[in-house]
Amino acid sequence: MAPLRVINDTVSKRPNFLALPIEERKDVSKDGSFIPQIDGSLKWMSADEIKKEQRKLKARNWFFDRPVDFHLYTRKNPKKSQKISANNAKSLKKSNFNSDNPTRNIIHGWYNNYNSDVNTEIRKAFLEVMDCNVISVDWSQRQHVALLDDLHVIGHSLGAHVSGIASRNVIAGKVHTIIGLDPAGPLYEDYSSSIDECLTKDDARYVEVIHTNGGRLGYLKPIGNADFYVDGGEYQPGCLLKSSWICSHLRAFWYYSDAIGENRFTSKKCTGYKFAIVNQCLEEDNEVQLGGAMNYELASGVYYTPVNAVQPYGMG
Repeated sequence: MAPLRVINDTVSKRPNFLALPIEERKDVSKDGSFIPQIDGSLKWMSADEIKKEQRKLKARNWFFDRPVDFHLYTRKNPKKSQKISANNAKSLKKSNFNSDNPTRNIIHGWYNNYNSDVNTEIRKAFLEVMDCNVISVDWSQRQHVALLDDLHVIGHSLGAHVSGIASRNVIAGKVHTIIGLDPAGPLYEDYSSSIDECLTKDDARYVEVIHTNGGRLGYLKPIGNADFYVDGGEYQPGCLLKSSWICSHLRAFWYYSDAIGENRFTSKKCTGYKFAIVNQCLEEDNEVQLGGAMNYELASGVYYTPVNAVQPYGMG
């Protein structure tokens, strides 16, 4: 039995298959993948079953058939949103939206909405450090103009891929930055050749990806201009064994929320993601930090980021 590590009275253990080469791990093989269910459980699906589900999604044009609501928050209304209608310019003019301020769009993941933690925590962090427009995109039910130079789109899980889709459909120019918070892996990783809704580094001028549960609920391989593998990018310290997949997957937006305000996630440059997973990387790069405000100028390639088991998570 693998040894247990105790972190602040929380027991965590890395499964034995982490010692196997990546190609030999069942949960990232081309034979199938674990797929999250409505009740939060995981179900193993074969490659043929996954391809069938993908065909269903594409036939229904799933992403674009859903209604979308936009909830605007500013320093004038940091807690109560102003609802913006997608096809009503008057609602934007009557709101607190300020085109002179930078805009940050936050897109939630599967079975979440605009009031989920990913939105509330990141929104609070942004409004504490800058005067900006924060728009929580609610596609749980799916032309306003913002300056692309000041537009950052932040998406968690499935929302990370939605961020890529939305950004690549901008008619003129490119979104400045996309932050992909542990982009969804099931139905995507190892099946990207049969589905075109996956986030890529070409979807914005700069795409940063934060990996926290890669190969399970999250995407394991690098897909951004800069990919940060937190504590190896698969399991996060402090997460209980039984719920480690969900816990590790959700940690991505908690780390990013901390990084917005404190920016203390110093990282190491790696020669590849397989080295990042096992922390066989170079010395710390004091200029590049997970979620760093200047990463679009400084960061490229793959990084390993150490973290604490409890807040404050950053160790820099």
